[in-house]
Amino acid sequence: MFPYRGKASRLALATAFFAACAVAIAHEAQTNRRGLVIRGIIRLAPDGANIFYWAVTALSVLFATIGLLGLASRLFGGARHLTLTTTHIVVPQGLLSRTDVAVPYAAIRDMRLLAVHKQTFLEIRHAGGRVSIVQAAMPSGEAFDELRRLLAVRVRSAGA
Repeated sequence: MFPYRGKASRLALATAFFAACAVAIAHEAQTNRRGLVIRGIIRLAPDGANIFYWAVTALSVLFATIGLLGLASRLFGGARHLTLTTTHIVVPQGLLSRTDVAVPYAAIRDMRLLAVHKQTFLEIRHAGGRVSIVQAAMPSGEAFDELRRLLAVRVRSAGA
């Protein structure tokens, strides 16, 4: 059994960042009297620039809200774990979801290590779909590597 939770400090920093962006960009939208040129390609009149600023403000508020929900889930939710049994792996469906998915070792078709923007994931493709395990939600890189090793051994044994 491996603990599986997002790091609260990263989540809090990301939430604070998006909240600050929302405040700053909303202020820009309220006080803007100029147009906007985006990368020298898109030119917006003052009204178009304000719509753009409000849209970015809304996205920032959305991301900050998701961060707050994640922090609340971390504070008030129960402990999350990845569990390797003799026949299957139990994986939380997502970092914000309370649902777990049991994937039989024999149903696993492929496992791939993916890196996206400095985030490492183990993608497990199985007969019923796919699940991903996020390295950053594991206690350490060593725990992530140990999980991958144990899972590979069990999947090979189940396929033999």
